Amino acid sequence: MAKVCCTIVCLFALTGLGDGSLAATYVLNTYDNEIIPGIRNQGWRSATVGGNVENYVVGNGGESPSEVDRNHFSFRIGPFSAPNEVVVCARLELTAYDYLSPHESITYHLFDVSTDVGALMQTAADAQIFNDLGSGRCYGSFAVNRPASRNDVLTFWLNQYALEDIQASVGTYFSIGGTIYPDPQHLEYLFGSSGPDYPLNHPYGIQRLLVETAVVPEPSSLLALLCGLGGMAGIIRYRRR
Repeated sequence: MAKVCCTIVCLFALTGLGDGSLAATYVLNTYDNEIIPGIRNQGWRSATVGGNVENYVVGNGGESPSEVDRNHFSFRIGPFSAPNEVVVCARLELTAYDYLSPHESITYHLFDVSTDVGALMQTAADAQIFNDLGSGRCYGSFAVNRPASRNDVLTFWLNQYALEDIQASVGTYFSIGGTIYPDPQHLEYLFGSSGPDYPLNHPYGIQRLLVETAVVPEPSSLLALLCGLGGMAGIIRYRRR
């Protein structure tokens, strides 16, 4: 039995399925490959009152229903180290900053974004971009509890739709839109005071996407493994006779 186990290990090594290159983790920050030099690829947009870059508040920062903000984050994806790497999991991490709500939990939704990253980084009011940030393929819905500290880092594990879109974005930008649902009608928000307009916030905290990949074996490697396993099965049957 020990010889069989040893043979299996050797087969994995020979086919490249058992080495340390099976997986990699890529840490992507909004300050990598900035669209506007010196400004992180993040911000918020409203349909009526304009927008902001770097500050990524989401919710209602004013006193009327028309002052709803949705946030966005963009990351340059890849290229990956190996040509046959596939995305197997990903998570978005954000510093919490200020939480304002009469409730102990706010539901935060993440969506795909079709708007070009250059257009996202403008600050004019735009109903079409605002709608884009809160519609389309949903990457997950998350109950965000009131953080113990504004320095807490919140983690959002993205679903299969996001993994597919990250994979499709290798070599370009991948953007995520965020919204509170339903749109708050009164003063209520997440990530308040999260931009450079608030000097006490320096450094600006964490806004990053962590992507984990795995290497898909080449067809020839899989064939070699299957042939080896088939040969071992034959040897085992012969010895049992």
